[in-house]
Amino acid sequence: GKSRANKTGDLRDKKRWRVLFLSNGEKSLEEEIQGQGMNAGQLVRLIDIPVTKVKGCLKNSNQDESNTALQNFHEFETNLHFSSHIHSKITKQYGTAGASFLDKYTSLSQEDREKWSNRFSEIKQHIADETLETHGNLAKDVLRALDRFSLVWLALDMAVSFNVLELDENSIKQAVFSTLQAWIEHRGGVASKESD
Repeated sequence: GKSRANKTGDLRDKKRWRVLFLSNGEKSLEEEIQGQGMNAGQLVRLIDIPVTKVKGCLKNSNQDESNTALQNFHEFETNLHFSSHIHSKITKQYGTAGASFLDKYTSLSQEDREKWSNRFSEIKQHIADETLETHGNLAKDVLRALDRFSLVWLALDMAVSFNVLELDENSIKQAVFSTLQAWIEHRGGVASKESD
């Protein structure tokens, strides 16, 4: 957000978006606001990540890989069986992980909050370094978007620490970087979307 003056003429605090959500909308944000003066900041607030056309996700090589996002079926034979299993578990467990996560997060001591804040800084630096190494110069809006991916990594780290999820660090890193790469490709690269 831009710095503006408050009633006394001093700079008021910048407002920042701190919300992440998933949408299965048929139109991306960019498609929705096309022709309405879209700016890069809007696209950073609501990051559009495609989840289709992921290669190597179907066990039966005769099946069309172009319309599924599942990469690993675990012990299930097809993506349909796996997604049906996920749906049945979600229906029974909906909200329990989130409630447990929030309960543990709100109970953190000041020392633990500082530890997690430091961890967030480490993750942000790691993601920025890797992305710069892979893609070169990054537009300001891309750098801001990296914060969103860092926040997801931090939340996953915290969920593991809180015993809400069972993931290893490598799985978290791989998930974040593959999602980041999908976003960059979908976005059309790391160059600025608007003139500075």
